[in-house]
Amino acid sequence: MKEPQETMILVVDDDENVGQFLQFTLNASGYRTVRGRNGQDAVQMAKSISPDLILMNLMMPVKNGWVAFREIRRNLKTKHIKTILFSSTENLMLRFKGAEGYLQSPIVLEELFEIIGHVLVDSPSL
Repeated sequence: MKEPQETMILVVDDDENVGQFLQFTLNASGYRTVRGRNGQDAVQMAKSISPDLILMNLMMPVKNGWVAFREIRRNLKTKHIKTILFSSTENLMLRFKGAEGYLQSPIVLEELFEIIGHVLVDSPSL
C-alpha cells in the first residue's frame, strides 16, 4: 500500500464547500489531492493525471458522476483507477456495481477514511 503522501486523490464535486472540505480533510491526512467540479472534469483529469483514487459525487451538472464513472471504466487508459462514489440518495446504491466504494452524503469522515483504506489496501503498490 502506498503511503498517503504518495497517493493522489481526485476529488470531484460541484458544491464548492463540499469539494474544499474534502480536499482540505484529505490534505490534512497527508494525501495529495486535485479537484474537479463536474463529471466532464473527472473524465479529463482521470486521463491526464491518472490519480490513484477518484472520490466523486454522482449528482453534478454538465456530466453527472454516474456517466463519468462509466466513461472512466470503459477507457483503457483509466479503467484501472479505483473509484469511490457518493450521493445523498440512498436507494441509488444498488446501481453502482463496479465502484470500489460508495458513501451516502453527508459524508461521515470515519467512513470515508475506512473505505479509502480498504480501497488502497486492495491496490497493488507501484
